[in-house]
Amino acid sequence: MEKKIFRKCPTPNIACNECQWSDSCQGTTLHCLLVDCKAFYYVYCWLAQEKQMPVHDGSQEKFEAEIECYLEKQLRRPFLRIPQWTNGAFAAELALKFLFAREDKSYGSIHNLKDLFYNLPEIHKVELLNRIKTQAHQTEKTLEIQLSDFSDAFVKSRYFFEYGSFGFSGLFDSFVKIVCEYALEFEQADDGEVELW
Repeated sequence: MEKKIFRKCPTPNIACNECQWSDSCQGTTLHCLLVDCKAFYYVYCWLAQEKQMPVHDGSQEKFEAEIECYLEKQLRRPFLRIPQWTNGAFAAELALKFLFAREDKSYGSIHNLKDLFYNLPEIHKVELLNRIKTQAHQTEKTLEIQLSDFSDAFVKSRYFFEYGSFGFSGLFDSFVKIVCEYALEFEQADDGEVELW
């Protein structure tokens, strides 16, 4: 059977388990989750790079010039941390939902990063937990505490003005990176057989 990626259901009057395209629909969900995750993660990384301060490489004169240029650039642009958090939180949510869908598991209408993480299919939860312990130097307890702090980062960063003030632990950036890069390891090269319909 021909493989297609659908933007909408081709047979809305037929139950999914009876539809000839059900395998393609599942593939479409996985594909779209991963494409969107990659896009939001890319913007998140770009914003992080844009706000990164210069690093001293031994030349004080060069460093001072780079700092001056950095500060001038920052004064001319809006505060980018809020959009960075928003994109990072959404990218991580999509990555986690991709891992659910990959194992044919439902994630319901969960948007909370902590709930998504702790309800992941075991194979992915164990792998991510090991990576977080190794790469972000966390224990299971510190992960749980810090994940609680930013579990609703997508909502808080989008509606920051309703919260007065808020912040996230240093684990947020590592969590986004580890979760997104793990999910993106499952990305398959486009072999030209996929037809957009």
